[in-house]
Amino acid sequence: MIARNDISVFILAGGKSSRMGQDKAELIWNGKIFIEHIIDAMQSCGLQLHIVSSNLNIEKLAHDARIAVFKDRVYDKGPLGGIYTALYHSASPYNFIVSCDMPCITADAINYFIDNTNESVINIANANNRLQPLFAMYHKSLLSEIEAAIQINELAIYRLIEKHAYHCIDMNEFSQELRNINTIEDYQLLIQNL
Repeated sequence: MIARNDISVFILAGGKSSRMGQDKAELIWNGKIFIEHIIDAMQSCGLQLHIVSSNLNIEKLAHDARIAVFKDRVYDKGPLGGIYTALYHSASPYNFIVSCDMPCITADAINYFIDNTNESVINIANANNRLQPLFAMYHKSLLSEIEAAIQINELAIYRLIEKHAYHCIDMNEFSQELRNINTIEDYQLLIQNL
């Protein structure tokens, strides 16, 4: 298990959301926007929290909550660009990367994940036989490799993961908490199941 004081959390709230058609971080569920649910869950676990976003509304929310916000160092490079920005700014060896489209995440899921990590350069959640690259921990040592991939426009996170002996954490019992809300249909289902 990785010590919590060696971990920084970065919520990726890039804002492109092409399948949703609007910024997922700002969608409302249970009286709060998505990113607020994730912030609450992470803070309840006592983790050092940051946000990667260029959204002015998210920046204001983070400022009010005293959370550091970093703008993408490279634009239009998708989630890999967000991971790159997180690792670039991080002072921690291990960096827990979480997407803003997981509003159902709970402290129990977060704690279970952290409690089952090891010192691999990548620790990644697996729910229902699907790797969750945006509920994963990336070591700071990957920074130069990610930078090189971005320079040649190799942006698929799975390519990075496949190059390493990653540690897979079975999180089937948390599959509902780890679901991504990517489309309008996903969002409607979430709202209907309040």
